[in-house]
Amino acid sequence: MQQERAWEAIVALIAVLLGLFVWYLSGDIPPGQGGAPSPAFFPRTLAGILVLGGSALLISVWRQGGLKPLGMSGADLGSLWRLGILWGALWFTPWLLPRLGLVLTAVLYGMLAATLLGARRSEVLLLGLVVGVLVHLVFAELLKVR
Repeated sequence: MQQERAWEAIVALIAVLLGLFVWYLSGDIPPGQGGAPSPAFFPRTLAGILVLGGSALLISVWRQGGLKPLGMSGADLGSLWRLGILWGALWFTPWLLPRLGLVLTAVLYGMLAATLLGARRSEVLLLGLVVGVLVHLVFAELLKVR
């Protein structure tokens, strides 16, 4: 249990740092015109969620205290391998976006992540459907991204 809490602390710290980095990078995006949301709206929203969620998890782990040093078991190495596959797949995003479009690329990555996390086929397909609908509604309908 203590080892799981240590991994939670590491993931929470990564989420906070990633959120702060995205917030910083989105600062250069110009403001929206005519009352429309800025293109920075979505990345800043996600950055805020990452920082708040990561901070809440860090506080939870800190309150429980007593973390022990991490050791690497076979299960941990398998998790690192799956994380490496997902991280490697992200490098294909600049190639996939122009070919598949935003919605299909988001669906593909969502389904890949769910598969690597061990979700059942029905859950992976449902996630793909939900991600596709949400990305279409948020980007194509609300933000008018084409």
